[in-house]
Amino acid sequence: MSALYEDFYHCKGNWSKSLVLKTIRSSTRNTRRGVRRWLTKPQMLPLFGGDAEVVNSIILRKEMDDELRAKEIRHHPELPGLLQYLVLVEDEECGEFVDEISDLFQAEDRQEEGDDSEEESDSSKDDESSDRKAKKDKRAKDKKKEKKAIHH
Repeated sequence: MSALYEDFYHCKGNWSKSLVLKTIRSSTRNTRRGVRRWLTKPQMLPLFGGDAEVVNSIILRKEMDDELRAKEIRHHPELPGLLQYLVLVEDEECGEFVDEISDLFQAEDRQEEGDDSEEESDSSKDDESSDRKAKKDKRAKDKKKEKKAIHH
């Protein structure tokens, strides 16, 4: 609403002397993020609520599959007899919703028919240059403040 007020101010309260175009573009982006860590069997127990059956099932699945065994089981780097398992410890989805508002405002000095006053013509040129500067400043300001993102 503040953008409309600024537009109203720039056309000196006369909407018929202005042109207002607003473009709103919404986009949604979903991302997933997972964190996997190398853990020993005792380290896995608290992660899965102390449920030894769940931990044993995860380990059994990794040991039975040749590909998983090669990629997700290793000897502890500092204690070679101790095995570590690559386990998903954190998994999240993030949704990002972005509304981008493009604003074009143009104030025009439309003279009434039959009004050929030279003085008003000169002042309209001054108004046009100040309007152009105000529009340029407004566009720069709007680009900075109108892009917002909401993370879920």
